Amino acid sequence: MTERRDEDQRDLYRLDDDRAASGRDRGRFGRDRYRDLVPTEYERTSCAGMGPRITAMEIARKRQNPKVALGDQLSSAAFANDVEKVKSLLEQNADPNHVHFEVCCDVPLARTKSPEVAKLLLAHPEINVNATDMNDFSILSNMVLLNRENVELVSQILAHNDLDVHAGEPIKVAARFGPTAMLRTLLEHPKLSINDPCGLLHCAVRRTDAASVEVVTWLLQHEELDINLRADGGSTALMNVGGWDSLTIEIGEKEAVKRRQIAERQVEILQMLLARSDLDVTACDSKNETALHRMSRAGRLDLVQVLLKDPRCVPCMWQQNADGQSPLDAAVAAGEKEKSRKRWEVPPHMAKFDKVIGLLEAFEEEKKAELVQLVPRELARHPGTWSMAVNSL
Repeated sequence: MTERRDEDQRDLYRLDDDRAASGRDRGRFGRDRYRDLVPTEYERTSCAGMGPRITAMEIARKRQNPKVALGDQLSSAAFANDVEKVKSLLEQNADPNHVHFEVCCDVPLARTKSPEVAKLLLAHPEINVNATDMNDFSILSNMVLLNRENVELVSQILAHNDLDVHAGEPIKVAARFGPTAMLRTLLEHPKLSINDPCGLLHCAVRRTDAASVEVVTWLLQHEELDINLRADGGSTALMNVGGWDSLTIEIGEKEAVKRRQIAERQVEILQMLLARSDLDVTACDSKNETALHRMSRAGRLDLVQVLLKDPRCVPCMWQQNADGQSPLDAAVAAGEKEKSRKRWEVPPHMAKFDKVIGLLEAFEEEKKAELVQLVPRELARHPGTWSMAVNSL
C-alpha cells in the first residue's frame, strides 16, 4: 500500500514537471484543482481575487516534493548571498539549475551578488552556466546589467570553461550601461574583442548617463579600435552621436535639464571623434545617409555646427540619400513634418529646424563661392563651365 502511494506521488510530480516544462494547460489544470474553493469576503472585493491564496497553495503543494523544496531554499540562499547555506544545500543534492516559476524565474546563479556563492555554484559539475531566463537573457548578461560595479562576481563566471561568452551579448550590455571597469574585465576574455560586431563605440555614444564621455574616452585610447566599424544598417559610431538610448529620470530631476546635460556630453563626444584623423566623416549607411543627414534631420543645431567645422564634412553637403535628399532637404522635410505634428505625439527634443536649415543654406552658398574660385587647370580657358558645374550642386 505504501509503495503504491509513493508511486502515485511520483506520477503526480512527473505530471506537474511535464506541464511546467511545456507550459501547456497550466492555467486550466490549476483552475480545475481549485474549482470548489470558496472565496473569502476580502477576496470577493479584491482585484486579485483568490489568486494569491491559490498561488500560495500551489507553492506549498509543489514543495511537498523534496527536490522542489531544496531548490527553492537554494534559490533563496543564493539571493541572500548566504555562502554557508548554499554550500549545505548543494551537499544535500539541491539542483544548482533549479527554477520554480511560482517563486522566481531565475536560476540561483543569476540571483546572487556574492562572488563566493557564485564560485560554489560554478564548481558544481551539473551547473548550466549558459541558462537563459524568460527574456532569453543569459546569466552573464544579467550579471553585467544588474551588478555593474561587481567586477569580481562577473570574473567568476568568465572563468568557467563551458561559458558561451557571446550569448545575450554581455559585451553590448556593458557598453550600454556598465562602467569602464566592467568593459575592461570582459575584454580580457580571449573570445571577446573591442571590435565586436555589435559596435561598442556605437553603444557608448548613445548612452544618456554621466559615464558616457568616460567610456568613449577609454575606448578611443585603444589603437586596435576600428572607429569606422559598421554595425546595424551599416551605421558608424559617428552616425549614432545624437541618438538616445534608454533614459531614466530620477525623482527630483527635471527632464529638460537632464536632456540639456546629455546634449552637452554628445557635443563633447562628437569633438572627440572628429579629432581622430582616421575617422571617415563621409561614410554612408545602407540608406546612403551620412552623419550630417541624421543630425540635420534631428534638428540638432549644436551637433551640425561642430560637424560643419570639419573640412572633411564638405562633400556631405551634396550627398543624396536613397530618397534623393541632401542633408538640407532632410532638415526641411523634418521641419515640415514637425509643423503637422499632432498634439499628443512626442516632440523632437532639442530640435531647432529653422536654425539648422538656415545654417546649412549659408554653409552651402559659402562653399559654392569658394569652389567657383578653384577652377581646375584643365578648365582655365573656360571658367564658366566650372561655375555652371558648381552651381548645379
